[in-house]
Amino acid sequence: MIYAVAALAIAVFMIAFFQLRIIAIAKSAINTSREASLSLRNPDLGDEHREQALQKASLSLLGNFISITLRGALAIALSYLTILAAEMAGLVRSEDVITLLSTWE
Repeated sequence: MIYAVAALAIAVFMIAFFQLRIIAIAKSAINTSREASLSLRNPDLGDEHREQALQKASLSLLGNFISITLRGALAIALSYLTILAAEMAGLVRSEDVITLLSTWE
């Protein structure tokens, strides 16, 4: 039963990961970085425009970081709640599932 609960916890994490759009936000951060890099190399932009573009990119990247962190924590929490629910139902001990998921064996 430990393996079944572990597989369910992994499935819940994966579903939450995709439903929370973490990959889309990461792609957005990559695009923001690319745009900022292009702005720096654009000879047609003045220093003020470059600085404004970089400040805007910095704020956007900070927002992406916070969003990815919080969404990732939520995905982990949902997965852990699955394990706790199985423990409350008397199916497994949460320590056993966590040990299984955190070892290479």
